[in-house]
Amino acid sequence: MGKKGRSKYQKQVLILISSIILLALAIISSSQFKITGNLIKISNDFSQKVDITFTENTNLTFNIRDLPNFKLLNLKISGNFKGEGTAKVFLNYEGKRYLIYDTSKPKQTLTGMFIRNSNTLIEETNESISTEVINSDISEKIESYKQKTFTEECYETCSFSEILNATEYNLEIEVQDGELYISEIKYSLEEITLPDITLKLKVKDSLGNEISPKKISLEDKEKKIEKYNVQDISYNSLSTLEVAPKEKYNFEISFDENSPIKKVKLKDVIIDKDEINLILDKDITIHNSVQAFAINSSEIKFSKANLTITAKGNELYKCENWSFEEKTCNGKWQFIRRIVPNQEYEIELSSESSAYMEIILITKASHLNEKREWLSDIYNAVKELDNIWSENINENEYVQITFERAITSRNDISIYPQIIEGSPQIEIYEAYSNNLIAKIEKLQDNKYNKIYLTNLIGQQDKFDLKIINGSIKINHIIDPNVVINFTTNGSWTVPKGVRWILVEAWGGGGTGGSTKTNVNIGAGGGAGGQYARANISVIPGQVFNISVAPRRSHLGTADTNGLPGFNTSFFNATGTYVLAVGGAPGLSGTNSGIGGNGSTSGGIGNVVYAGGNGATRSLTSYSGAGGGGAGSTGPGGNASGLTAGTGTVELGGSGGAGRTTTGNGYNGSDYGGGGGGARRSAIGGSGGQGFLRITYFNDTEAPIINIISPQNITYNEKTILVNLSIIDDYLDKVWYNWNGTNYTYIEPLNITFNEGTFTLEVWANDTYGNLNYTSVTFTIKMDYAPIVNLSYPENGKIIENSRDINFTCNATDDNSLSNITFYWNYSGLWEANETKDINGNYSNVTFERKELDNKVIIWNCKACDNASNCAYASSNYTLIINYTDQIPPSTITNLRAINQSIDWIYWNWTNPYDSDFNHVEVWLNGTFRTNTSNNYYNATGLNASNYYQIQIRTVDNFGNINLTWVSDDAQTLAVSQQQNQSIISSNGTPVNATLTIINETGDIVYIQTNNSYTFDLFQGNYTIKIEPVNSSVLKTITYYNYTVDNNFTLPSLDFPNITLDGANDIFAVNPLGNFNIGKITVNLTGTTIVKCVNYNFTNQSCEEDNWETLAYDLTPGTLYNITISPGDPGFAILNGTSLTNDTYIYSYSPNSNYGSSTTMLVGTPATAGRNYRSLIKFNLS
Repeated sequence: MGKKGRSKYQKQVLILISSIILLALAIISSSQFKITGNLIKISNDFSQKVDITFTENTNLTFNIRDLPNFKLLNLKISGNFKGEGTAKVFLNYEGKRYLIYDTSKPKQTLTGMFIRNSNTLIEETNESISTEVINSDISEKIESYKQKTFTEECYETCSFSEILNATEYNLEIEVQDGELYISEIKYSLEEITLPDITLKLKVKDSLGNEISPKKISLEDKEKKIEKYNVQDISYNSLSTLEVAPKEKYNFEISFDENSPIKKVKLKDVIIDKDEINLILDKDITIHNSVQAFAINSSEIKFSKANLTITAKGNELYKCENWSFEEKTCNGKWQFIRRIVPNQEYEIELSSESSAYMEIILITKASHLNEKREWLSDIYNAVKELDNIWSENINENEYVQITFERAITSRNDISIYPQIIEGSPQIEIYEAYSNNLIAKIEKLQDNKYNKIYLTNLIGQQDKFDLKIINGSIKINHIIDPNVVINFTTNGSWTVPKGVRWILVEAWGGGGTGGSTKTNVNIGAGGGAGGQYARANISVIPGQVFNISVAPRRSHLGTADTNGLPGFNTSFFNATGTYVLAVGGAPGLSGTNSGIGGNGSTSGGIGNVVYAGGNGATRSLTSYSGAGGGGAGSTGPGGNASGLTAGTGTVELGGSGGAGRTTTGNGYNGSDYGGGGGGARRSAIGGSGGQGFLRITYFNDTEAPIINIISPQNITYNEKTILVNLSIIDDYLDKVWYNWNGTNYTYIEPLNITFNEGTFTLEVWANDTYGNLNYTSVTFTIKMDYAPIVNLSYPENGKIIENSRDINFTCNATDDNSLSNITFYWNYSGLWEANETKDINGNYSNVTFERKELDNKVIIWNCKACDNASNCAYASSNYTLIINYTDQIPPSTITNLRAINQSIDWIYWNWTNPYDSDFNHVEVWLNGTFRTNTSNNYYNATGLNASNYYQIQIRTVDNFGNINLTWVSDDAQTLAVSQQQNQSIISSNGTPVNATLTIINETGDIVYIQTNNSYTFDLFQGNYTIKIEPVNSSVLKTITYYNYTVDNNFTLPSLDFPNITLDGANDIFAVNPLGNFNIGKITVNLTGTTIVKCVNYNFTNQSCEEDNWETLAYDLTPGTLYNITISPGDPGFAILNGTSLTNDTYIYSYSPNSNYGSSTTMLVGTPATAGRNYRSLIKFNLS
C-alpha cells in the first residue's frame, strides 16, 4: 500500500494535523509582549558580532568599549532558536543575573513551518476526514520543524537602574534540546561623572584588630605625585584621604623590624569604595615552619602586588586555599622557591587569600653501610614529602644527613618512613660518633615520626641515623620545630595545635666588685648566669609570663661589692616552670676581692647548669675576671686570674676580663657573662643580660574530613550509608549530629530518613586541639519507577497473515524518561533485544521485527528514567505467529554428476536462496530416495554400466513443494574382464618391459616387470607407462588419458629391422588405443632425431621414406623427451645432420601441382637438412 500511494484516510489525517498546527501557530503569533517605558537618550551605541551556535549550557565572555567613566544603559541580543526545547540567556554582573532572552516568554515570532511525509508533499483533498484508526504498520511519520527568530531581545536588560561600569561581562547561556544562535550583541553606554571617594585604608589581622604599619604612602599613578605619606605616628589617628574614583594609584606599606613582612607594594590600585582592608597575619604557627604569614588582598583591585620578607628558613611554600578563620590550609602546600636565611626576598601576590611558610631543610643525605662507608646519594629522594622514596635502608645501615644550619638540643628531627621489613627502630648519633643522642622506639609507617635531640651537646649540623631491627625506605627528613626568642619581658599564649613546649632560660651575669679610691688593689669578678630548661605540657590558649634578665650594672659606689645578676623565668599564676638564677657578684677590694661563685642553687628546670666562677683578685697586680655564662650544652667556664670564663655553647656569654691598670671592670658578654672586677678607684663591670627561648612542634592542621556518603544529591531510597574518611596523624575523636543529637562515629553505618532535605554535620579533632567541621546537604525523594504499558500486539494475539511484527509499548514517568528496552524469548532465552533512548514524561516506542518464524513469543518492555529507576510492564504478553505460506521455493540449479564408480554416482547442485527454503526431495529413476538440505547426494548400491536419472524438487518451511523437477542422467562404470596381455612387437614377440598403470587420482593400480601381464581394470582413463628392459636407448614410453574399456589392448613396441642412412637406432610405437598425448624418453646415441610420418607397423617400414627431422644439434649420451600424439609411430636417431646425400622432392597430396612452394621442396629444406644431389621421386597413387 505504501508503494502505490497514500490511502484516503492517510491524507485526511495529515490534513487534520496540518490544520491543528496552523491554528496553534496563529494563536501563538497573536500573543506578543510590547515593551513600554520612558525613552533613554543614548550617547554611545555599539554592536559586537558573535556568530556562534550553542547546543548546551555554557558561558560567553565579552569586552565592551572602555571609556574613562561610563555606565551601561542597556544590552540586547539577536539571533534564532531551533528545536522543541528551551533556551535562556542571562547577563551576570558581580553575581547578579539579568535575563536577556527566554524562549518560554511569548514574544518571539514563528517564521517558518512545513510538514512532510517521507519525500512526498501532502496533497490537497476535498475528501472528508475519517475517524478510521491508522494501522500500526504504516512507516511514514509526520515531522515538524520550528525556528524562533529574535531581534534585539532584552527582558531585564532594556534599561539598568544600577550603575554597571565593568569592561568585561559574562553571558550565561542555558540550552536544552535545541540550538541557540546568537548573531550579535548591541549595547549603549553613557559617560558619567563620579564624585571623589573619601578613602580609609586599613591593615587588619584575621580577627579584625588593626595593625599599625610603620609607613603608608600613596602615589598618583598618572601624575607621579605622592599624595599620602605618614610615618612614625599612630596609624589609628590617620585622617581619611580624598581620591578620584577609577583613578589608578600605587600604595606602599612598611612595617617595623620585628615583622617578618617588611613591605607591601600595590600597583595600579583602582579605588571604587571608601574603605579598603588589607588582611594580614604576620606571625602564624604552622607545622614544620620556622616562619609563616598570611595575606588577603581580595578587597583591593590592583594589577600587581609584592611582599618583601626577611627569610629565616631556606625553602618557601605557599597555600592557595588558606582559611583565616581556622588558620589552616584547606589545600596543599606548594613549593615556591629556595631562599637564604637573613636575606630579603619578594613574593608577587594574587588577589586571593594565600599563606606562606618557611622551613629549614637538609642539604645532604647519604646512604651508608654498616661500617658507615658511602653507598649512594639519596638527597633528592628525602628532601621533601613528594612520594619519591629512597632505596631500601637495610638493618644496621645508616642515613647521614646534613642540615642547612646547625641545630641544638632544643630541636627535633622528623622522619617520614615506609616500613619494608621487621619492626624497625631508628637510633640518632652525631656524625661518625657512637654517642647516642636519641632513639625512635616504635616507628610509625607512612607518618612523620618526631624525636627530640634532648641529649645533644652543643650545636651540630650533621647526624647519622642508624636503622635497627628491620629495613625501611624514607620519603622526607626535616627539622619541623618553631622557635620563639625573648630578650625582654613579655607574655606568650600557647597557639592552637601545641601540646608540649621546650623552654630554655639564661640568667644574667653578676657584676664585678669595686675598690677604694687611690688604693692599689683590685676587686673580684662576677659569676656567670645559670642555664635552665624544661619540657612543659601546655594547653592551647594558655598564657605564660616571661621575665628576661636585663643587663646588671654596678651601683657605681667605690669599695662596694658587686650586684647579683637578674633572674630569667617562665611562669604564670600557677607557678614558675623554668628559672635561671643570675650569677653571684664579685666582692670589693676591702672584702678581699673574692670572685662570685657559680652555682645551680635556686634554678628550676629538668636541666640546670651553673654559671662559671668569677676570679679572685691579686692584691696589687690585677682584678679578678668574670665567670662565663652557662649554655644549653653545659656549665659556664670558670675565670682564672685575669682570664675571663668562656661562655658555653650555646648562647652562653663570656665573662669580662680582669684588669692590671686602673679602671672600671670589663663588662660580661650576653648572655649571662659575669662582669670583671674593678681596679683602683673604679666600679665593677656589668653582667651580661639574660635570654629565654621557646621551642615547640606545632600541629595546626585540623583533621581532613571527607564525607564519602551521603553526597549532595537526591536519593531515591530512605536508608543511606553514612561513611566518613578522616585523615590526621594525631586523630582524637570524630562525631556527627543527627536530629539535634551528637553521636560518636566509629565505623560506617546505615541511617533511615524520611522524605525531605537534610544536613549531616561532622566534626573531628586531634590531640593538638585542631578541630575541623564539614557538612553535606542531601535530599530524599522517592522517585518511583516508570509505568510501562504494552500496546501491540495484544496479549494472546494470533497472527497468520504476516511474519513482520511491530511491537509497540509506552512509558510514563514523573521524572524525565531515559530509555526503553525490548525483551523477548525468540532465541529460546529471555534477553534484551534492543534499547532506544527516549525523553520527556511520556513516550510511545515501536520495535520493528521482520521474517519471524512460526512460534510462541513472550515479550515485554523495560523503561528507565534519569534517576535510574526502571520497570517492566506489569505482565508479559504472548504472541502466536502461525503464518501460512503457499508459495513454494525456487528450484535448484547446476545439477550434475561430478564422480562415479561401478556401483555409485555422486551428484551436486546449488540450493535456492529463498529464506524459507527447507530441503529437497531426491528421486532416482522415479523412486524416492531421501530428503536433504545439503547440496549433494551420493547414490549408492547401483549396477555397473547402467544409466541412472536423478530427479530433485524443493520444499520450504511450510511444506510447499515446487512441482518442477530438475533431473540429470549419468552412467556407472563398467567392470572390465580379467586381462592377460603383453606388449607385442610387429613380429608377434612379447617385449620384456616394466608396465605401470596409474588411475586418474594418481594412484598406481598395477606395476609389473615381465613380458606378460594379468590385471583387472575399471573403465576409465589411465596413465600407461612402459619401460623396456633390454633397450639402452629407449628408456620410457608414457601415454596420458589412455582409454580403458571392454576393447582395451596394451600398446605395441617394435625395433624394426630397416635401413636408414646415418641411423644409429630405430624404434616404433603403436598405441592400439585412444590417448591424449604421450612422451618418449630416449638416451641419445646421435645428434639428430627424425620421425616417420607414415610408419607401417605391420611391414616394419616407413612408407615413402617420409622422414622428418624433429631436432638436431643434440648432445649424445643425454636424455631427451619426444612428445607424441596418435599417428606418431616411427622414430630414428641419426649420427649426423642428414638422412642421405640426396635431396628429395616430394608431395603429400595426390593430384597436386608440382613446383608449388608449399607442396614441393627442392634443395636443402630447413626441416630436412638434406644436401648434395637431387632425386625426384613420385608416389603415383
